[in-house]
Amino acid sequence: KFDAYMLSGQRKATVNAMRANHFHFDTGEVWLTNLKGRAGDPSEEMRPMGPEFAEVMMRYIAERGLKGDQLLWRTRNNNNAFRAAARAVGIQRWYHQACRKWFGTCAVKQTNDPLGIADLMCQRDEAQTLLAVYRQLCTEHMHATADKLKLFPGAITGKSLPAAAASALKVVTRIMAS
Repeated sequence: KFDAYMLSGQRKATVNAMRANHFHFDTGEVWLTNLKGRAGDPSEEMRPMGPEFAEVMMRYIAERGLKGDQLLWRTRNNNNAFRAAARAVGIQRWYHQACRKWFGTCAVKQTNDPLGIADLMCQRDEAQTLLAVYRQLCTEHMHATADKLKLFPGAITGKSLPAAAASALKVVTRIMAS
């Protein structure tokens, strides 16, 4: 169950509701249920699953002989198991939401695609939470992003403003014409 949290980034209610027939290994997708949302938001959606998640879940389901509509987990409470496992390896505090934060942080760091990751995590706020909470933990990727920017090549102190303004005017004119 810990692997499902770590490799999917889903909330507790969603992981607890996972059933054997929710996994479509041939298409690489998982049917997620019990999704958090506002009124009118769907509570169930199909999402792609990463290859690691698919591999672990395929083995888990096969080893236990789970079929059809069978729930994957027998327990709905993870806190005691998480705390005991964390203490055993020297971590003072670990819980299901920490797995979600870990997933979000690592995924943004690896992909630089906060909208895509927010969608995988079933966040309904256009990545606002992801950018506000998880991104602060992996800011080192911003240096690589800033280093790639070439907004005005050949800029010279005190002489670049008129040239930059002319360049910006051309772009704005093209945008307005389209």
